[in-house]
Amino acid sequence: MQRAPIIDPFGRHIHYVRLSVTDRCNFRCIYCMEPGDRFLPKMQLLSLEEYVRLVDVLLTLGIRTVRITGGEPTLYPELDELIEVLGQRDLDDLAMTTNGSRADSDTLAQWRHAGLKRITFSLDTLREDRMQSITRSRTTVAEVLGAIRLAREVGY
Repeated sequence: MQRAPIIDPFGRHIHYVRLSVTDRCNFRCIYCMEPGDRFLPKMQLLSLEEYVRLVDVLLTLGIRTVRITGGEPTLYPELDELIEVLGQRDLDDLAMTTNGSRADSDTLAQWRHAGLKRITFSLDTLREDRMQSITRSRTTVAEVLGAIRLAREVGY
């Protein structure tokens, strides 16, 4: 059932949505999280079925592009299943933004096969010393660049 499209206050048709699947992140970037910040209780986050239902409703309202985000979406425990289900929907584009810290070639290939068309990797700097101070993590610039390389190798 097609419904009236979503139109913003400037009269533009909205066809793109960012679907934040988790507030969790394995980085604690200085511009995003204070060291003492806490995550929402898991029971307050949507389930896989709720995310799918939300996207199904958005499709009836003219949404054509979904970008999966977070926090860090690779920490969402049902991400593989979500990509698989959304990959079967009539979307023009299914994309994801990640920090790249958990990417491996098998998973990237699986997502590509399931319908994930694009991946954006967040990388704040190419300097290792700045990377550590910005993200407050042990992930290196080289690891994120390696994830980007792997993504290109599997067809992104």
